[in-house]
Amino acid sequence: MKKLLLFTAAAFLLISVAYSQNGLINTFPWTEGFENCGTELPPGWEQGAVGEYHPAPDWNWAVVPAATGTPSTAHGGASKAQIFLEFFGCPVYNSALITPVFDLSNLQNPVLSFWHTQMYGTSLVYYKNSIDGEWTLLTSFVYVEIPEWTEEILLLPNPSNHYQIAFVGIFYGGIADIQLDDISITGETIPSEECEPISTFPWYEGFEDHGTNIPPCWEQELNGDPVWWRWNIEPVLVPPTATNSGDYIARIFLAMDFLPVYWAKLISPVFNLSILNDPILKFWHKEIESGNLSVFYKNSPNVGWTLLETFSGTGDWREEVMVLPNKSNHYQIAFGSTFYGGGHYEVQLDNISITGEIDADGGELAISSHVLENYSLTPNPVQDLLKITRSDATKVTVAIYNSIGALVHSFETSETEFKVNVSSYSAGFYLIRLSDGNTSATKRFIKR
Repeated sequence: MKKLLLFTAAAFLLISVAYSQNGLINTFPWTEGFENCGTELPPGWEQGAVGEYHPAPDWNWAVVPAATGTPSTAHGGASKAQIFLEFFGCPVYNSALITPVFDLSNLQNPVLSFWHTQMYGTSLVYYKNSIDGEWTLLTSFVYVEIPEWTEEILLLPNPSNHYQIAFVGIFYGGIADIQLDDISITGETIPSEECEPISTFPWYEGFEDHGTNIPPCWEQELNGDPVWWRWNIEPVLVPPTATNSGDYIARIFLAMDFLPVYWAKLISPVFNLSILNDPILKFWHKEIESGNLSVFYKNSPNVGWTLLETFSGTGDWREEVMVLPNKSNHYQIAFGSTFYGGGHYEVQLDNISITGEIDADGGELAISSHVLENYSLTPNPVQDLLKITRSDATKVTVAIYNSIGALVHSFETSETEFKVNVSSYSAGFYLIRLSDGNTSATKRFIKR
C-alpha cells in the first residue's frame, strides 16, 4: 500500500551516507535502512523529546530484527527501527528519533520519504533548520492504525545548511507499536554559481536575500564538530537580539560546559581589490559574554590568513571601519571566532561592505623605488588639532575621508610635521591618506 503526500517522477539510485569536510551529510540521494549497525542506532542519530510531553526510560526507539513486533517483517532487509510499549496505565510519553544533520542548502525541493507502520499510539514528524531553532511539525498520524508498510513522501520546507528531522512516537497508555524503515532524502542539486572575483564597488552583504542559507560564494572553515560550532544565517526573533538592520544576521553561538577548543571562519567571496585605491572594509558586530571576533585577510589563494584585528564582547552593536592592506586581484576576508570550552560564546555579524575610489590607472599603479615612510597621528582620538609627524620630506598629497568613504579635505605638503584642524568634523571614524603619486599609506583616527 502506498500513500503519496507529494509525487515526484524522478527516479534515484540510493547510496550510502557521505559527509562533507564539515561533518554534515551533503551527498544525495541519502538513505538509512538500519542494516549496518546491529542493534545500535546509526552514527549521528540520537534520541530525545520533541514537542509535548516528556520522555520515559521505558519508551525509547530501538533497532530491532525484522521479526520483532507487528508486522513481523522489515520493509526491506533484516532490521528496522521500532518503539513499543504495553502498559495499561495513564502516562503520556514522548520519544523522538532524531536524524544526523544535513546540509540541504544545495538541494532544490528536497524530498523526504520513509516507510512506517503503526498499531495504536500516535506518530509525528518534525524538522528544524538551524542549530538552536524551534522544531516545526511536518505531518502527524494521530490514533491511526497502519498495519501494512506504507510510504510517506514529504517536501522538506525551508532547506538550510543545518537541517534535522525528528520522528516522534507518543504513548497514551495501553499498547503502542510504531515501526520505521528505509528513510531517504532526495532532490536535484542546485547548479553551483561561477564565483568570479567581485570587481564592482561599493559591495554590500546584509544576509537578507537567501533565507537561512549562507550567501553564494561564501564558505566556512571549521576545526571542530559543526553541529556545535559553526556560523549560521538566522532570522532575528527576539528583540534583545535585534539585528543592526533587516531581518537576518550571521551568528555563531554555543553555551555549554565542555572543554574542546573549536574555531570557525566565515569566509567572504573573492574580491578584485587591485582596481581600488585604499579599499575600506566596514561591518557591524556584537560579541556577547565570552564571544570573540577576529578579522583576517589573505591576498592570494596560496597564502595563509593574516590577522587584521580582534574584538571581544560589549553586548552592543558597533561599526568597524578599517583599510584593507596589500590589495590584490584575489582578496578574501574571514570573520573568525573561537570557543575555548565552557561558558556562553556568541557573536553576531551584519551589514558588511567594501568601498573605495576606483584607481584611475585601473589598478596598475606604477611601483617606484621610493616608499612612504611611516608616520604617526597624535592625539588619537582627537578633539581639535591632529598632528601628523613623518621622517620623509617628499611632497605628498594628504586626503581625509569620512566613514562612508567621502573626501572631507585634501591638501599638499612637504613638511615632516604639520597639523590639521578637525574641530568642525562630526564625531566618528576617519581615514587619512598620504600619497606621493606612486605609493600611498593610510591610517585611521577617531574624532571625539
